[in-house]
Order: sequence, then C-alpha cells, then structure tokens
Amino acid sequence: MGAALAAATALSQAGTPGRIVVFGCPAEEILWGKTLMLERGLFDGCDALLTSHADYQNGVLSRPCQSVAQGEMIFYGVAGHAGSVRRQNALDAVELAVQSIERLRAHNFPDTIVEHVLRVAGVHPGITPDESRIWLSSRQQDFERVWEVYEFAVGVCRRAAEMTGTSFRHQFIAASRGYLPNDTLAEVLFRSQQQVGAPRWTPEGLDWMRQLALACAPRDQFFLDQEIGLHREGIDPYGQDDGEVSWRIPLARVNWAVPRQVPLHHWALSALSGHPASYPGPIMASEVLALGAVELISSPEILSRAKEELARRVNGKVLTAPRVGAKRTLVENPQSFWDRSWIED
Repeated sequence: MGAALAAATALSQAGTPGRIVVFGCPAEEILWGKTLMLERGLFDGCDALLTSHADYQNGVLSRPCQSVAQGEMIFYGVAGHAGSVRRQNALDAVELAVQSIERLRAHNFPDTIVEHVLRVAGVHPGITPDESRIWLSSRQQDFERVWEVYEFAVGVCRRAAEMTGTSFRHQFIAASRGYLPNDTLAEVLFRSQQQVGAPRWTPEGLDWMRQLALACAPRDQFFLDQEIGLHREGIDPYGQDDGEVSWRIPLARVNWAVPRQVPLHHWALSALSGHPASYPGPIMASEVLALGAVELISSPEILSRAKEELARRVNGKVLTAPRVGAKRTLVENPQSFWDRSWIED
C-alpha cells in the first residue's frame, strides 16, 4: 500500500499518466488466491506485476521457484471396536497410500517431492476410523512433471482404497507453475534497490532479533543479511500462486531479509512481522517497488521489452487454463476447509 501511494503521488505530481493497482492476495499458502484471481480476469489489463516477500536476503529475484499441485484425499470406512476384525479401516487406507506413494516415488519420480499431512485420522485408538483425510502435494520445478506425479499419487490413493475395502474421494485444491523469471523487470527493481540501499535496521531492532533467533536456534550463530543483490542463479525451494500469473504477465519481486535462524511458516516469523524491529525490511521493499513502478510507467519501452522477454521465455508453449478447485468451499464456507469437514460438490 505504501509503495502504491508513493508511486501514484509521484506520477500525479509529474503529470505522468498511468494506473497503479493494489491487489490483496488471500489464500497464498494453498496456491489458491491468485490462481482464482487469474482465472476470473482480475489481472486483465495489467502490464506488469511487482511483488515482495520476507525471505533470507535483501534482494531482487529473477530465478524460478517450484511448481506445486495439491489436493485432499478422503477415505471412508466403517467405525467399530478396534479389538474386532474390521477390514474397512480408513486409517489403514491412508497409511497404505502414503507408504506406497513414497516407495514408488523414490523409484519412479526421484526428482519430485511429494509431501502430505494427515488432516483426519480418527479420534481414539480403540475405534477404527470411519474417515481419514490427507492433504497431499507434489513439488518440482517442471510443471508438467509435477502434474504427472500428482495424478500418479491420486491413482495410488484410489488403489489403496480398493485394497482396504474403503471408499475414496479426491478433492483438488489448486496447482501453480513456478516463477518465470523476467530479467528486464528485475533490473528495474535492482536499480531502484541500489538507490534505496539495504534496510536501515536500528541497534534496538537488531538486539531484539538476536534474542528471537536465539529462541529459535540456541546453538546457531546469528545471521541477518545486510547487503543487497540481484539473484539470477539457482532455484528457490518454495512455490507460490503468483508463479502461475508470471507466465501470462511480466512479474518481478524484491525480498527483505529476516534472521537466518527464524524459520519461515513459524510462530517466530509471525512475532517478527508484528514487531517494529522488522519494519525496516518491508519499508525498504516498499521504497524499491515505488521507484520501480514510477520508472516502468514513465518508460513504456521497458514494459515492451519485459513483454517481449516473457514471450521468448514462454516460447510458444500452450498454457493450460489456471487449475483451481475448491471454489464453492473457499468462497462460500472457508471455515469448513480449515475444520476439515469440506465436501466440494
């Protein structure tokens, strides 16, 4: 919001025509929000997208991340006393599916990660579960490979249900390609970052972050990146739903650093994000985004080059429509998704 307000004010004062849009980005961690926004045309008319995120470096990224596909597998059995012989045990089906997927993946898809969590697995060991649910995802840089492995895993789950005499239901959530880098936009943001510099951490803020890092990793030496950089090499291990968007609209990203000892997706990062010690990071990112937006709107030829680079990188590939499920649930009754009772018609 700060970046958009600053850029819009500067453009207005300069009399430069243009339009800046701020998008709220819900449901990022289930790859759902921006994928649905893309499907429904919310990004239509955008020439470029500029984003930011907490990470372990203060840098502009122009490198890919992981593609991801995920969904929920539900097994229905028969509840009863665990001391009796009962084949229709929904937990048996889940455990057989998980073991089979991991064993077969290691031989057939060693280049792809398959992750899962048990969402429903019974209430007491003395009762055979009549329902079990797993949330399963596949992750790798190549989207086609990810989708192949995901469909393979769904097939294994279906077969596990047959073998255990249980019923099976697959509920697709979403899938997203990894980032498609765009050097043209990244160079714009990095020029802005060179003007802004690294986050201006305060001594008090650094002391507070040291204590937080110590609580997370007592034996590790404190490290917080205080440099800036343009990162083109390698691949980032995460997957995000704006990766899918980046294959249609040029996208660039600037990150701000958090201490290396603070895990992402952890209570400590939530604590840090709400504490003034962290503010210099996102303030740096907002200044970079504002300067970058002004340069792009003031220089239409850069936007043209960014679009040409996007076309070269896509290289004529026919893109499938955005793959997003659970629409009725997450629009009408999102709480049912999180209390693990959702059934998508």
